Amino acid sequence: MISKRLAFISNFFKSDDSKRDSNVAFHAIFSVVLKFFSVVINFSLVPLTINFFGVDNYGLYTALMVISGWLVFLDIGMSNSFRNKVAFFYASNDVLMTKTFISTTYAIFGLIGVTFFALFLILSPYVDFTYFLGQVPETDNITQILIIIIFFTVFNFANRLITIVLMATQKASAPVLLSFITNLIILFLLYFLNGLINPTLLNLILIYFLPMTLVWVLTSLILFFNEFSEIRPSISYIKFRYFADLIRTGSQFFILQVESIVIYTSTSFIILKLFSTTDVATYAVAVRFFSIIQLVFAIVMNVYWSAISEAIAQKDFAWVKKSILRLNKIFIVIAPVSLIMALFSNDFFNLWLGDTISVPSLLAYTCCISAFLATFNSIYEYALNGAGKIGFLSTIGIVNLIIYFPLIYYFVYILGFHVEGVIFAVITCQIFTAIAAPSRMIFYIKYQK
Repeated sequence: MISKRLAFISNFFKSDDSKRDSNVAFHAIFSVVLKFFSVVINFSLVPLTINFFGVDNYGLYTALMVISGWLVFLDIGMSNSFRNKVAFFYASNDVLMTKTFISTTYAIFGLIGVTFFALFLILSPYVDFTYFLGQVPETDNITQILIIIIFFTVFNFANRLITIVLMATQKASAPVLLSFITNLIILFLLYFLNGLINPTLLNLILIYFLPMTLVWVLTSLILFFNEFSEIRPSISYIKFRYFADLIRTGSQFFILQVESIVIYTSTSFIILKLFSTTDVATYAVAVRFFSIIQLVFAIVMNVYWSAISEAIAQKDFAWVKKSILRLNKIFIVIAPVSLIMALFSNDFFNLWLGDTISVPSLLAYTCCISAFLATFNSIYEYALNGAGKIGFLSTIGIVNLIIYFPLIYYFVYILGFHVEGVIFAVITCQIFTAIAAPSRMIFYIKYQK
């Protein structure tokens, strides 16, 4: 029995079931189980972090992570293009092209990261970041803090590609396992370092960034010298002529990344500019609670993205149809959970955070609606991504970008809403997507084009 369990663990990254449905089911179920424990740890991290570092530091950290997220602009959508390319060539058993795209993308991302970090070091002395960030409490040297954040971010710019390789090769539960391990290490550090180190923003950043960076580095080394040895990045396989190929598809993904960053990821930064760090912290905990269903469903969708890419590469359109129907059935089953979470949110927040942070009911309900819509939209966004219908999603993204800031002005300054006004603007954009994306997917399934 023990030997069988050890064999299962050692072969985790070698799940090579030739039947697509079986592979999808395995990684989806295993991902959900891992994500459950990861969510439990994530919820434990919030009160530990706030009690250790304070509400203001936690709120500022959340807003600074938005700046870190903005650096996704640097890849111009190439990471998603890279995923589709690797998924296609790997499914076609084309080792040469798979290795070439992996080697080339690592080289490009490395060069972009080094160049950006050098430029940031040169220009940072001339920028007043305190003015740029808005209401920032007394803290460490903010320029020093940003230099450290940028360093870790650009280093992980290429370092994180291992997670994309895993998803592209239909080992989608592996990145979830890495995330679980990272969060477990962070939890350990927060618990045992409390009282041993100063509760500064710098220490908070190091506690969160170092584990993630080291886990990705070690995973890359282990996999590329074992399971992925045939497709390990190599200087001799770097072909910069494929840069244009990555950009061509990536440019469409880039618009989606801009939409994601501006409308969804940057919400904390917008709240910081319009309101305060306490409001950012309040919003952050509300989103973390209501995003549980969204996060779990996203795991399943990550599995299906590459599986749909493989199915289309093999002209298996019947499987694509069946999968979309199955995903809708899963959504219908779990949708009522969002309502239950909203009804009992106050009780949960009191149990979770006590008197540390108070989440207004209206903010809780708006975050719940937003998470519900995001979960539904993910079915068709991920499916269209896997089908390569990026142009249509880019068009939706452009429309949402055009209307987003006028919507914020309308809800906050004209109707007089507080933080909820920003969320109402997000919800309006999500409703537009919820109408347009399913319509396009239905058309695609019907005509198989």
